Amino acid sequence: MSFTSTLLLGNTENANALIGTPIRVDEGYGHTGRVYTVAVHVSNFLGAVHIEAALVGDPTPDDWFNVIAPFRFPRPDTVLQNLGESAVVGFTVSGNYAWIRARMERDGLPEIPTGIPNPYGFVDRVLLNASY
Repeated sequence: MSFTSTLLLGNTENANALIGTPIRVDEGYGHTGRVYTVAVHVSNFLGAVHIEAALVGDPTPDDWFNVIAPFRFPRPDTVLQNLGESAVVGFTVSGNYAWIRARMERDGLPEIPTGIPNPYGFVDRVLLNASY
């Protein structure tokens, strides 16, 4: 069992879209998979966070798929103090994946002009913990 979290995605600052570094999570053939816990930390955030996996050893962009439905912020029925949502959202899923990564996007929002403080908030971090 692992008690150390791995960073899937760091602070996104002013990015409109960002893909975190993929993490190799498979143990090779003969294993039945792992249980993965993911924590998504956002601050005043507008946008979506995807947790994606791939089953092949050397994935191409077409090999990635969503492990669960994307987290869209702000979430429905959330009471907001600002434009976006500040929260920590977690989930647990089991699977036999080769790779896992996090991806952030802000589809439908205007580009953030250079030199302007981010009006759409940010993803502070996305953490992954895996256990057998």
